[in-house]
Amino acid sequence: MVETLTKSDSPATSANPHERLLALLRGEFQPLFALLDAAREPMILKLLLESKEEYQSLYQGAHGEKLVHFAPYLVRLPQQSPLLEKLVRDGWGKSWGIFLACDKPLQEVRSHFRHFLIVKTEAGKDLYFRFYDPRVLRVFLPTCTPEEIKQFFGPIKHYLVEDEKPELVLHFANHGRGMEKAALPLLPRNQVQA
Repeated sequence: MVETLTKSDSPATSANPHERLLALLRGEFQPLFALLDAAREPMILKLLLESKEEYQSLYQGAHGEKLVHFAPYLVRLPQQSPLLEKLVRDGWGKSWGIFLACDKPLQEVRSHFRHFLIVKTEAGKDLYFRFYDPRVLRVFLPTCTPEEIKQFFGPIKHYLVEDEKPELVLHFANHGRGMEKAALPLLPRNQVQA
């Protein structure tokens, strides 16, 4: 069952939505990862290469080498990561990717996500599943059965996804009782547009 909750303002008191998002990601959702779509924005690969953070493509082998500029990348983001700040300031609201909280090592998280890269249509055709696109994930998760939620979450404790309105963060969590969905405002309530 999906329960939709609306929480009060996030823990940060700043009126700046980027500062509120950073405070939320650094405070409540640790250890933090991002799953970024290099096909969506070429600057993502450049930011990863310049950062000192641990990251890896979800693709591998010769296929992965051919798609290096278009691959989804998993990156671990420590609390004070300069890359986290850049992703929030430059990419939030532009569908660059999703954030997630998980206490497993990067390789284990990567292995989990690799299972979802390709899906079969009813006609048996293989298609890439771009679940790391926030526009896809925020529509996909509410349609999942409890078993699908269990499989898709695996070791992941929280998914944090930009809403259509970037002043909201959609928070999806699985606490073993089914998925819960909350809309977390990045602006004071009187500034969030209806």
